[in-house]
Amino acid sequence: MDKFSIKHTQIAKGVAIMLMMYHHLFVVPEKIYYEYFSVLNIFGVDIQTIVAYFCKICVGIFVFVSGIGLYYSNSNKQGNIISQYKSMFFKALRFLTNFWIIFLIFIPIGIFIGVYNFNIIDIVLAFFGINTGSYTLEWWFVSCYLVLLFIFPCLNYLLSKQKIHKKIIVLIIYCGIYVSIKIIIYFFGSNIFFDNYFGILKTLKYYLCFLWV
Repeated sequence: MDKFSIKHTQIAKGVAIMLMMYHHLFVVPEKIYYEYFSVLNIFGVDIQTIVAYFCKICVGIFVFVSGIGLYYSNSNKQGNIISQYKSMFFKALRFLTNFWIIFLIFIPIGIFIGVYNFNIIDIVLAFFGINTGSYTLEWWFVSCYLVLLFIFPCLNYLLSKQKIHKKIIVLIIYCGIYVSIKIIIYFFGSNIFFDNYFGILKTLKYYLCFLWV
């Protein structure tokens, strides 16, 4: 196979969706509000729960496919990092728009029926994907995806045919941003913004899937 085509992408997404559904159905058995019979129990853990943990590979598949899609759609912009960031900005805006629609439908309903507590600070932070765990842990991927969009132009530029000194300058800028954040955290303490948007090591395995293009 010379190229991961659109057809292959659709197949991968379909498989990932089925894995995701199984994962969320059985990874926490307590969420299922009816009793079921487990066909096998291994060391006190039901087999469907063990399989559900492995099904979390669906996240890696989604990230991998996203990386491929971004690479091919921006292949003609490798030498223009500004143009790539403009493209990532609008992609992030479209992503957040879809997220906001879901947020504005279900969070008010959850607050109304008493599932969530009303806290204006938590609402604002969750609305921008900074601390979605205040309402649902399943939205953890929001900040992860936004960070992926942020680092993609740099990675794509480093893969371009630009001269080495230009690539070094871009790499130094990114390293400078990272070091500056570390200095701010060291002197002023950590905060919820940095913990969520720059906790790259927490989801390192997914960034590696993103780079595997």
